[in-house]
Amino acid sequence: MRLALQLHHEGLIDDTETLRRVTPTHIETLLRPSLQTETRLAAPLLAKGLPACPGVVSGTAYTEVDEALDAADRGEPVILVRDHTRPEDVMGMLAAQGIVTEVGGAASHAAVVSRELGRVAVVGCGPGVAAALAGKEITVDGYEGEVRQGVLALSAWSESDTPELRELADIAQRISS
Repeated sequence: MRLALQLHHEGLIDDTETLRRVTPTHIETLLRPSLQTETRLAAPLLAKGLPACPGVVSGTAYTEVDEALDAADRGEPVILVRDHTRPEDVMGMLAAQGIVTEVGGAASHAAVVSRELGRVAVVGCGPGVAAALAGKEITVDGYEGEVRQGVLALSAWSESDTPELRELADIAQRISS
């Protein structure tokens, strides 16, 4: 979205092309709740990895797919934490609000599938993370690539946080007039 707006500012693309390059997924990502910096930094950091899919979610860490599915069936918020994900883990990934892995990068199975499913994900957190997080209440920050202790309060989107969205709305209004 920022790239489309930058190209628009430089006169390289027109209003219509700017809007065409911004997908509903881009807008949805902007509107997701986030952590305030003070809240994020006050909570103990349990793991750090690569942000694979943006967003912030909280829940209980489950290392086994069957346990994650059972917890989701009970209505519990689930974070699937694995050494790495495999195709047979997809049902657990579907049941989870967030995914954390010990290994992986931007093109790993966990990263690609989490983006496709729209699940918040942090990958490549290092060895031993799954065992250390198992059973804990955690918050996964897919913007920062962090896993923090506890269920942290989220803040809702505000227009002042994303002036780009206001600018897109202005462009859309010009086109529709």
